[in-house]
Amino acid sequence: MVIDEALIKKSERSVSMDSTTLFGLFLVGLSAFLLASHWQRWRQAKSLGNINNQQEQHWREHLVRTTRRRAMASSLVGFVGVTLMAFKTLPQTPRSITAYLLSLVLMTSWILWLACLDLLAGRRFQQERQLAEIAQKLRRAQLKNSNADSAEK
Repeated sequence: MVIDEALIKKSERSVSMDSTTLFGLFLVGLSAFLLASHWQRWRQAKSLGNINNQQEQHWREHLVRTTRRRAMASSLVGFVGVTLMAFKTLPQTPRSITAYLLSLVLMTSWILWLACLDLLAGRRFQQERQLAEIAQKLRRAQLKNSNADSAEK
């Protein structure tokens, strides 16, 4: 009985995992881990309940928006991983390969865009927090000066 070498190579290829599949699995696992951490952060933000302080309310809203952005980016990382693993199942035609590569580029671009938005929002939040602290110190100094002026009279 003669065994066809092409059949053997095909079965070896289907059993072994190539680097693209392994990297795709790594991205899916990373995505799952990140989504779990974002879920915990989301629950923490939602459990804060009613907040009377305006600064704390602003912090909570920032936390919720940041968590939402990061969860979306983490989900896209998982989709990129699944897309990488699905390459072998695609028909090897120019149209399908082009659509495949375009989807990878679009998802990666979206992830980078969300990362830039997150970076800018974090910077803006820190600047707003610093401005609020400066304004509070200024109010204290003005109050101290007005108390000192009324004590002199």
